[in-house]
Amino acid sequence: MKNFFIIIILVVGGVILMFMYYLGYIPVSSLKQEIQERTQVEILEICNSRHVRYPGPDWPFPFVSSDGRYYADFRKSQFRRAEVLEIYQSNTRQRIGTYSYFRLNIYCWAPDSSGIYVADYVPGSSGFFSFYDTPGRTGPVKKLLVP
Repeated sequence: MKNFFIIIILVVGGVILMFMYYLGYIPVSSLKQEIQERTQVEILEICNSRHVRYPGPDWPFPFVSSDGRYYADFRKSQFRRAEVLEIYQSNTRQRIGTYSYFRLNIYCWAPDSSGIYVADYVPGSSGFFSFYDTPGRTGPVKKLLVP
């Protein structure tokens, strides 16, 4: 009987993890990343207030690095409810890495083109049938490093 409950717990846990992955709430990355100790205001100062946020009025994708060696492109995932940021080498057009989450705040390239600043974002919700509003949540700013 004890083994039965353990199996049930493992199956239910696996289903929950698969559901969270499908919804995009588990980040997926092939790039190394650094959590930035800076605030979002400091990141915007680094970016000279060039804050790119999906969906924004100015859609600058592909988003070229300051030295022109790399560019970032953006798309919706085909297999999960998530947004995907892909980084490519400009001269070869070869993809060198991806980062994916439910929603992304994309700020700017680092001034030395060593990476791009992003933050995970979960929008808030309010609706006619909801009893309370849930505020949006922005994760810490990360610098996705190019190899």
